[in-house]
Formats: sequence, structure tokens, C-alpha cells
Amino acid sequence: MLKYAVTILCLVTIIIGAGIGCAAEPAPEPVQIRDCQVEGTNIYELFNGKESLTRIVSFTVTNPNPVPITVDMIDWFVTADGLAMGAGQLTNDIYIPANTQIITQDVYSKTFMSIVVGFYMSESVPIATATGMTVPVWKTIGGVLPMDQLQPIWDGAPEKIPEYVISGSVTIIDHEGNRNKLTTFESTWTPSE
Repeated sequence: MLKYAVTILCLVTIIIGAGIGCAAEPAPEPVQIRDCQVEGTNIYELFNGKESLTRIVSFTVTNPNPVPITVDMIDWFVTADGLAMGAGQLTNDIYIPANTQIITQDVYSKTFMSIVVGFYMSESVPIATATGMTVPVWKTIGGVLPMDQLQPIWDGAPEKIPEYVISGSVTIIDHEGNRNKLTTFESTWTPSE
């Protein structure tokens, strides 16, 4: 009888031990990936010339998630007082650790003649009129007087600080390698005097 009791006790111990040891761990809670925030935070002057100007646009990208993400692409567009200045794509993957903020930058150039042609095409005015319309804009965005013949228009143009709008979209890849939805952003920036 003792042999029978020991056998049953061993079987019960094995069954209980197997049940405890083989119990599946609860699945981790899936992480709900929140949109990262992107803000155009600054535009730096790199070059101011008679024919063109070049600017660096800075973006602050914030990962509000408890896991790392990768920014797959940032498409961006800059206007100054409603006039298109530059656009671009940042396509190199940018790794952002959990709950962290990074700054990334890109460059754009704008030519005096591109603004003239823009006014010529959109306003259907003679090229001389389009050039006259461009001078105050060129002065406002930091260009240099393109030719001496335009000095009277340049001198009559008001001194003002432009308001820049930096907008676009960002696509991220989550910690599991899944491409997440496109998120749009828009921010305004005004240079300090």
C-alpha cells in the first residue's frame, strides 16, 4: 500500500510541476504607437546673394513612445508670407530612442529669378512688372539688391520681418519594423530682429 501511495504522490508531484513549469507567460501588452511630433523650429541664413540665397531649416522631432522609433521620411515645405521658398525630403532613417527629442536639418536655396518667374506666370504680368513685384519680397527674405537699376524700388520697399510656415508630413517605423501612418505637421516661425 505504501508503494501505491508513493507512486500516486510522485505522479501528482510530476503533474503539478509540469503544469507550473509549462504555463505560458502572459503575452506582453501591445504598445500603441503614438504619432511623433515634428516642428519646424528655425531657419538659419547660410548665404545671402544678389542672385540667390540659401537657408538651413531645422526640425525638432519628438518620440513620445515608451519604445524607440525610426523616422523613415520627412517631407517638408517652407513659405515666407505665403510665397513658396523651398521644399525637400529627408529620406535617411533617423533613429529616435524612447521618450526622446532630436533635431535634424535640411537646406534649400531660392533664386531671385524663380520669384520673378513665379509672379510672371501666376499674375500674368510683363516680366518688368514681375521683377518690380519681386524686389520687396527679395528684400524681406534677406536677399541682396540684385542690380543697381532696382535701387529706387529697393529703397521704397518696407522693412518687415517675414512669417515662415514650415509644414509637411512624417512617416515612422515602429520598434517591430512596421511602417506607421503618415502624420502631418505645420508650424510658424518668425526671425528675431
